[in-house]
Amino acid sequence: MAYLIPEASKSSKLPVKNFIKNGKWNTDKLKTILSNHIAEHINTIGIGNSNLKDQVFWDLTNYGKYSNKTAWNLVRFRNTKQPLINKVWHNSIPFKMSFLAWRIWKRKVPFEDVILKFGKHLDSKCYCCTVARDQTIDHVFSQGTITSKVWNLFVSPLGIKHSHLSVRHVINFWYGNQKKFRIYKLENLVGRSLQMAIHNTFQKYNLILPWKDICQDMYKLNPVIKTQVVCWQKPDTGSTKLNTDGSFNNNNGKAGLGGALRYDNGDLIMAFSIKAHCNNHNIAEAKAAWYGINWCLQNGYNNFTIESDSTVITDMLKNKKASNFRLNKIIQDTTELLRQATVKHTYC
Repeated sequence: MAYLIPEASKSSKLPVKNFIKNGKWNTDKLKTILSNHIAEHINTIGIGNSNLKDQVFWDLTNYGKYSNKTAWNLVRFRNTKQPLINKVWHNSIPFKMSFLAWRIWKRKVPFEDVILKFGKHLDSKCYCCTVARDQTIDHVFSQGTITSKVWNLFVSPLGIKHSHLSVRHVINFWYGNQKKFRIYKLENLVGRSLQMAIHNTFQKYNLILPWKDICQDMYKLNPVIKTQVVCWQKPDTGSTKLNTDGSFNNNNGKAGLGGALRYDNGDLIMAFSIKAHCNNHNIAEAKAAWYGINWCLQNGYNNFTIESDSTVITDMLKNKKASNFRLNKIIQDTTELLRQATVKHTYC
């Protein structure tokens, strides 16, 4: 707040509780020291239960607890991402190989051309080649006699001719100029690998090259689709049932709450679908449960079953506590509401 309003008068002995009246923000008093839009924004922040101890909350994590990773990402300076070198970091590549490729790209390996930058000269020669040459990064990993033979062994079947390029040019050639590959050779290699994989799984079925025939045969190997009918289970006779659901879109941050309340015979009492401000899917699920329960109590429905498709929220409501700091206040508020009614919890 001090950074947002540097010109405002501040006192280190001014507690926040002075701006709370009857459990709500005293908006008029806030506006005496803050601008109207900031006072209105503060008014939208929940105060919580004044009978409970204050809790430190780390806003950069979904669960509200501090982590070194998020703190480091907050203060670190990120360089521009390089798409080519990022491709060496892959789950299918052993970490030590990805790390070595990254060091080579960054020129962080102790060869002669790197050490020379520090004013030290290493009189090292590569005697694996016909003519001994200095052991530079490009020579050892790309341009040397032995290195070139290894490269050609693997790239020739793909129609690539390895020439005496620098390591960076080689990586760029592989990832930046893939149109130069001889597709038919690549298809044969992939096709044979696919033949072996299919044969190991379906030993009675043999795929036959060329690639076009393999693709046609693959359509015949449809997986067995298993379905399960999910039905609405009636609540106890004389009671009602509340079904709630929350959704959150990680891509755009949009969230929605939905639910329906029905009699024991299935007749609809009410349904709701509203937008909400949430940080993750679990918060959306918790807010949907709170909204539905609050509506039931306000409209005289005190004996009902609440059903959710979230085991996380269902367990928290049963245990009346949340291990997630972000969910703690919502679960506490919902638990307070549940004390005013006879409620059963189920999971669908």
